[in-house]
Order: sequence, then C-alpha cells, then structure tokens
Amino acid sequence: MTAMLSPDLLDRRALALIALVDPFGRPLTTPAALSGAGLRTVAKPGGRWAILAAAGLEHHVDAFQEAPRSPAKGAVKLALDIRPYDGALAPRRTIVALPRDADPGHREQADSVFQPVPVALLPGPTCRVPATSAAVRVTVRKRGDGRRVANALVRVASNNGQFSAQSVTDAAGEALVIIPSFPLAFTGGGGSVADGLPAKATAVADADTAVLVADAEVAAARARAAGQVGGFADPDALAAAFAVPASGTNVRLSVRDIATADVEWRAP
Repeated sequence: MTAMLSPDLLDRRALALIALVDPFGRPLTTPAALSGAGLRTVAKPGGRWAILAAAGLEHHVDAFQEAPRSPAKGAVKLALDIRPYDGALAPRRTIVALPRDADPGHREQADSVFQPVPVALLPGPTCRVPATSAAVRVTVRKRGDGRRVANALVRVASNNGQFSAQSVTDAAGEALVIIPSFPLAFTGGGGSVADGLPAKATAVADADTAVLVADAEVAAARARAAGQVGGFADPDALAAAFAVPASGTNVRLSVRDIATADVEWRAP
C-alpha cells in the first residue's frame, strides 16, 4: 500500500484517487455520493475522491510498508456508483480495477496508484446547454409498444463522422446529448454556408438493466429515481457491449437550436 504523493496528499493509505469531470471536461465543483461494496472514501479538492477501502481489499488497508501480493493488480473490479448532487448531471456507474500499481517507479503509468482515475459525468435532461454547443433531446421508446426505456445509451454522431457524443436515459427514458465546442457554421460545396450538420441518434440497452416505463408512469418513475443510490447504468460498459445500430433517427446539429428526437430500441 502507498500514500498518494500529490497535492492530494493524505495522512492515510489509499487504494485509488477518483477524478470526476463534468460533461465539458471541467473538474466537478459540487458534491457527489459514491457507493460500492465495502467502499470507504474521503473527498478531496477539485472533484476528487480518495478510495480508502473496498470489498476484497481488506488486507490492503493496514499494509503500510508493502502492498499484499494478493489479489493481483487489477483483479478486483469495484462497481462504483456515483450520484452527483447537482440534478443537471446524470448518475452513473463505473468499474474501477483494484488494486492499482503501487510501485513508485511506475508512477507515470495509467494504472498507477499515483495517477487519478478520470470519470466523465454525463449531462442530465436539465443540464444547461452552452451557446457554443449543439444538443439533442432524445426520448427512447421500445419498438412495438412505445414504452419509454430507462438506462439506455444514446449516441449522436454527425453523418460526416467529425462530431459525436453520448448520454444515458433517465427514469423517464429521456436523455440530453451535448456536443461541446460546435462550430457556428460550415462551408459546403461551391462556397455555400450551412449553420448545422445532419446527424443520427441511436439507442442501445441491456435487456437485463433496461427499465420500461409507460407514459402514465413517468411521474412515479421519477419519484422512485430521486431516492436511488446505486444500480446506475454504466455508459462505458454499454458502449463496449453494443455496437452503434446501423439505422437511427435523423437529427440536425446546430448551436442555434436544440434538436429533439424519438429513438426506437429493439429489444433482443
């Protein structure tokens, strides 16, 4: 085990340092609740949390001189649920591989305990859209019965492949996808100028974690979600598990307007 040798210096041992950033890459400045099996944390400045304990690593907590040889580096996959107190940001799950490399000689490597683990928070449906960003409001519905799909991954990509972003649907099956730093205009063939780009919005979901919500049940679903502290969707896991569907819903990206779209999800 080792202490964090950085501006986040602790007077105790730590397993990892989590660095939360908002949808625009800025360090989180508001509180968040982190939960996981056997998890014990301490908040640090700049949107950072030090993980002091986790299930499966109990012997690491008291190993001050040298980290135990077991479990092997990265063998424990900690499911870390993160709920920002700012309602404009979506809660999410991320997987943190522990223990991290405690060798000071490897401090520059990405899996070193001396390097923070960056976690990007996604926008919630109420997130403010900057004037320099393009955005799409999406409602995901199950193909066939039209019920809304919570915990779905929504991807938006311009047809030219230059711009893309993603988000996750909330308890009402709604998501806001924001593409930061979007240009005001584009030059086309023959010197023409357009104020936006055609794009497609797609949605995927894990049938085991997707929650189907009828329109009449939206208020109740949102009330239940307000008290939820764990079991959130992991956008990285969804992106890794499901390829972008071949077809999607046509939208137009522009800083002048926020596009809206209903996107179908076909259950496997």
